[in-house]
Amino acid sequence: MKSKCLVIFIILSFVLSACRTDDYGNGILLEEEGLKDTLTIELVGHDSNSLLYQKMMSFAENQPNLEVRVRRYSYGYNTSSAWIMGGGGPDDPPDLLEITPNQMKLWFHHDKIEALSIREPEHQDFMIHSPDGYVLGVVTKINPLVVFYNREVLRRYGLESPINEWDWVQFEQVIKVLKENGENVYILADPYLLEWVTINRFGGRIVDSSGTVFKGYLDSEEGVQAAEWLFSINTRLEDYKHRLIGSNYTYVPMPYDLIENNIALAVYHPLYRKQGHDEIIELNDRIGIAPLPGGDEVINPAMMSGLVIHKDSRNKEAAMALLRYLLEESNDFHRDTLVQTYQAISGKAPNEGSDEWSIILQEAKRSVPVTLMMNEGGIQWSITSYRSLYHAMKNGQSAKELLQRDAEKIDAQFEELKKDFNPKFRKPIMTAII
Repeated sequence: MKSKCLVIFIILSFVLSACRTDDYGNGILLEEEGLKDTLTIELVGHDSNSLLYQKMMSFAENQPNLEVRVRRYSYGYNTSSAWIMGGGGPDDPPDLLEITPNQMKLWFHHDKIEALSIREPEHQDFMIHSPDGYVLGVVTKINPLVVFYNREVLRRYGLESPINEWDWVQFEQVIKVLKENGENVYILADPYLLEWVTINRFGGRIVDSSGTVFKGYLDSEEGVQAAEWLFSINTRLEDYKHRLIGSNYTYVPMPYDLIENNIALAVYHPLYRKQGHDEIIELNDRIGIAPLPGGDEVINPAMMSGLVIHKDSRNKEAAMALLRYLLEESNDFHRDTLVQTYQAISGKAPNEGSDEWSIILQEAKRSVPVTLMMNEGGIQWSITSYRSLYHAMKNGQSAKELLQRDAEKIDAQFEELKKDFNPKFRKPIMTAII
């Protein structure tokens, strides 16, 4: 009798050891040859139809003893995964996470992510680096700035459509003609565009080489000139329709007012969350997309994200192998990254045969990470918003005073995060296990 019980116990132990629980508590019986290693990846926005997901599954197919599990966040972490904050969660820590360059630098400073052993020169354009040269992450999303324009409006005033090599003189002349004729030009005085103008129009920068010191840069002569240039465009949200989006009324000029002929020219990101409409470049022949002015020397501060390896990863070797697979199996990494960005943000595949696509791809290839973006939800810092900057300057406050105040505020926030990376955050909503 005792021997029978022992046999039953051994059998049950083997069966239980071959089972594991998924994120919803469901037991999954694995293959008879034993347990697989699990590579857990946290992505923002990508679903099972995305190119990035398909590449990951192709990698897994060639790894018979590896299971790839993807956790998906629809709208980005409020600050980040609970694991990366030094806390924990009901599941194992992720091996790979998709986060922004600012998050990478801060978390590397606090020893929460691994430096990557990717040194090949041909891969460096697709990597995010620390200020001291360590490789931190592989880029997965790029959302650059482009120029939108209404072809019909430009023709009305005898203006030619922008060409690939147009310069700032031509750009400013088009704006001048449009404004003189009462047309709306949508170029906000926000941090993304402030960085673009500071770099490309006035030859400055808004942050030091570490990416975390703004005093003396954001409020420099070049930064002030950029703020004054943006203010001179006189873009006011009040000029656009106050719309009911979801359950709230708000101003969303892009893309609605552009579609409705209420914007003649705009500088904006071409990809953003779908609000019940198609992407702008698929709408109609009235709307064109042009490169940023300045020719080959343009620097495009784009919204970016990338994959990093968590310090507590239990499968660092497999995580590194996957990152190398993503880099080495791609014939055109910029193209793949842009496709992934389209799919993650809009849920649709782009029209790669269009002229607009080639322009966006061109801008993606000359992009650098935008400085003032903390997470995929946008800018975290309590810096001057468009409205406060515009109205303060309209009421006589100088751009120098405003930018100096913001530089001090941002510096203080970065210093706090450098000392103790434990900011308050709302637990992110995980919408699906792909």
